Amino acid sequence: MELVIAIAIIVALASVVILSISGLRNDRDLDSDAKIAAAFLRDAQQRAITGEDDKEWGVYFTNTDNDFYELFKSVSSTSREVVARRNFKPTVELSSGSVEIKFKRISGKPVIGISFEIRLKSDNSKTKLIQVTDNGAIKY
Repeated sequence: MELVIAIAIIVALASVVILSISGLRNDRDLDSDAKIAAAFLRDAQQRAITGEDDKEWGVYFTNTDNDFYELFKSVSSTSREVVARRNFKPTVELSSGSVEIKFKRISGKPVIGISFEIRLKSDNSKTKLIQVTDNGAIKY
């Protein structure tokens, strides 16, 4: 009988530890995706500042079945050329439908300041706010 109680306690403790580790991994995924998304934004901004290819640069975020974001250069006012693409981790999603941020050549300021959230799919209350201010500061 004492052996059964000891095994039950060990199983209960193991379950708590496994759930804690899973939660920490999800939090780490959210932090990591926020940092990488901000890096994509900074890359687009830097390319716009240096006037690379004499184009505006930006990042497009979308919330589809397979959430992703793309670094692009504007080919015309209505089309863009994708230079790099990255999927959010499977545990993370964009909170809204889609977001496009373009940076002006030379100044590196966004065409319009914007903020948006990414969140954990398993817990919508855990979010990271990503901001691009009117003066070009990128925060998360």
